[in-house]
Amino acid sequence: MRAYCLSLVALFSIAAHAVSLDDQFDHPIEVPGKAQVIFFAADMDANDLIKDAFGKDKDDTMAKAGVLYVADISKMPGLVFKLFAKSKMQKYPYRMALDKEGDATADWPHEKGAVTIIEGKEHHFCKDVSCLKSALAP
Repeated sequence: MRAYCLSLVALFSIAAHAVSLDDQFDHPIEVPGKAQVIFFAADMDANDLIKDAFGKDKDDTMAKAGVLYVADISKMPGLVFKLFAKSKMQKYPYRMALDKEGDATADWPHEKGAVTIIEGKEHHFCKDVSCLKSALAP
């Protein structure tokens, strides 16, 4: 019950309190901004699911569907981000709002290895590519 209440508080804070994060090109993104849905990756396995689902798209399928991708990269060493990961992320066909410190997304609901899909005050977890793809279906 306590975890459920904390999830509700976290979801309310996402919807009610916009934060500004930088994308992989160092441009600011308001979260949630105009996004109707947020895909949140709290770890590398969740990020890999996003890459597997949308990394080969020719255009930004997520943005066209009103989805904003937010990634907590606070566990990644800063030097690794600057030297390797940032340039790789810049090749993705989608924008990523990057929580470099982990503060903005600390209270967001997440499960290890799953992408959290947040719509308004509701959320669910996806642990496979087909789940993510179906989340974009009208």
